Amino acid sequence: MNLGIGNTFPTSLIRRTVTIRPIDKSFYASLVSSNAKLHSYWGHANTIAAANQFLGMDVTPPSERRAIALNEEKRPMLDGVLLDGIIVVSPTYVKGYRPAEGEVSSPDKILDWQLLLVEFI
Repeated sequence: MNLGIGNTFPTSLIRRTVTIRPIDKSFYASLVSSNAKLHSYWGHANTIAAANQFLGMDVTPPSERRAIALNEEKRPMLDGVLLDGIIVVSPTYVKGYRPAEGEVSSPDKILDWQLLLVEFI
């Protein structure tokens, strides 16, 4: 199983039915331990250390600015690898904090993280 992992997933790439559901860390751990191969496209260098700490593993991408594309069946691919799903790791910020347009969010504003599983049907 190939799973993409990143800090966001662009809704502009949804061209077929998807399900998006919150998952907990134990479910994430079971996915990873079930021989799933993670393919990181993490886009914010300023938050990767905090995400790595939360996940208990390094999900730093092998290169910067990796982009997900769609194959002819409208399924996600990353560098030619068909992805079975996407895990989005998104921050829960301190109350009232919202990064300004163009601002890079500050890791000290992150209280916790949320995991979402995006599956293409």
